[in-house]
This record gives sequence, C-alpha cells and structure tokens, in this order.
Amino acid sequence: MQPTGSRLWRVAYRFDGKQKLLALGSYPLISLAEAREARDDAKRLLLAGIDPGKERSLRKADSAKDSFRSIADEYPNLRARCIRQD
Repeated sequence: MQPTGSRLWRVAYRFDGKQKLLALGSYPLISLAEAREARDDAKRLLLAGIDPGKERSLRKADSAKDSFRSIADEYPNLRARCIRQD
C-alpha cells in the first residue's frame, strides 16, 4: 500500500547483481491471479537469463513503432517518394 492509498502489485528480483523492482499493475485492475501469473512469467524470464524489466521496455518500444505519431512522422517521406516516382 502506498502513502496515497493506492495498492500496487510488484516483484522484487535480482539481475546482474542488482536489486530491481518490477511493477505488475495496480489493485483492483489486476487481480491476484493475474499478478501471480505475471510474477511467474518474470521468473521464467529470469531463469532464461533475461531481465524482465528490459524485456518489458523492448516490448513497449516495439509496440510504439506502429503508433500514430511514428506513422505521421514517416508520412512526408513516403509522400515524397510517391511524388518522385510519378
């Protein structure tokens, strides 16, 4: 429980000799069963030698590639190529 009254699911883990904390979500949006499942997924990644926090960051960056902002940034280049081909 946080001083603000919010309740968070978190997992403490050690990777490369450093203590880290992985946030799983807030209660009641994430149920106990979902939090346990996410914890187990993080443990599987650790056993495979993968940092769960880094893995999450990579997934977020990957999903951001298809965001509206990135597509809007690419549009002028695509448009310029189409005009040159005509």
